Amino acid sequence: MSGHEENESLKIVDTSDSLTKDELQELKRLASLSKTARTVIAVVIGAIMLVGGDKLLGFLQSHTPGSH
Repeated sequence: MSGHEENESLKIVDTSDSLTKDELQELKRLASLSKTARTVIAVVIGAIMLVGGDKLLGFLQSHTPGSH
């Protein structure tokens, strides 16, 4: 038996680069939050472009509790 065959039978699994199921679930949750955030930002930017920044800021300030 040569040294080369021994190396093939030995498999080292490096788990430092692997994800646990919990970590994978967390990544999926973060990805969905990111998509939601991008959608919200796109809608806000669209509203600013349609309405105008000044009017939108005035509306938000007058309808935000605790801003008075």
